[in-house]
Amino acid sequence: MKFCTNCGYKMNDDVKFCPKCGTPQGSVVQDSSVSESSDSGRFQGGSEFDKGSNYSQNNSTDFQQPKQSGFDDKLQQNDYNGQRQNGFYNDNQRQGYQQQKRQTYDGEFTIGQPQHLDFSQSMGYIWQNKFDFSPTVQDNQKSIFWWSQLMVAILGMAVYIILGIPASALGSGFLTIIMLLLELALWLMEIPPIMRRLNYLGQNKNMAWLFFVPVAQIYIWYLMCIDRGQVNHA
Repeated sequence: MKFCTNCGYKMNDDVKFCPKCGTPQGSVVQDSSVSESSDSGRFQGGSEFDKGSNYSQNNSTDFQQPKQSGFDDKLQQNDYNGQRQNGFYNDNQRQGYQQQKRQTYDGEFTIGQPQHLDFSQSMGYIWQNKFDFSPTVQDNQKSIFWWSQLMVAILGMAVYIILGIPASALGSGFLTIIMLLLELALWLMEIPPIMRRLNYLGQNKNMAWLFFVPVAQIYIWYLMCIDRGQVNHA
């Protein structure tokens, strides 16, 4: 038996025209047993559904295989960046970010004294950087400047007592010159603390030289008395 190639009507093998639709029939015999065997062979070889199942299983196996460390690191970094953008910080990340923010200002100057310095520590810090006129640090501790002013005042008084009074009494020009040079060195020691404080305030550190200008000196004194949040109102 065979079937019509157009309408599927079942007919004898020797029929050349379909009794139902009249379509000429070829010499290829399409028996039901052949069709069934073909269908069964296709299912034995794996249906499209089976192939899809095998594909998903293969993919799941591939994803279960360990990835290269560089790829994993990149995924972790992207995940971390996504958490930062969405604001999902854990406590350690938040504390680390705040600490880093405290230690830098505008990504340019680091804190010169991350921990609070007492009087003796402040004196050592000031003396160590007494002639640093290009500081790359900032002083967030306001008292550093005032301790430097106190130190310069005490040393200036000592220089005057030791050299100034004898120079006046003896009329010695040599002692007077020595005294003036020491006083000038002490005045210059006031500039680096001002520069470091200006770095902290986000101002140009070269403004510190205005400290020697009588009228402009008032503005420098004012900046030394305020905090960073008050600069915009200065």
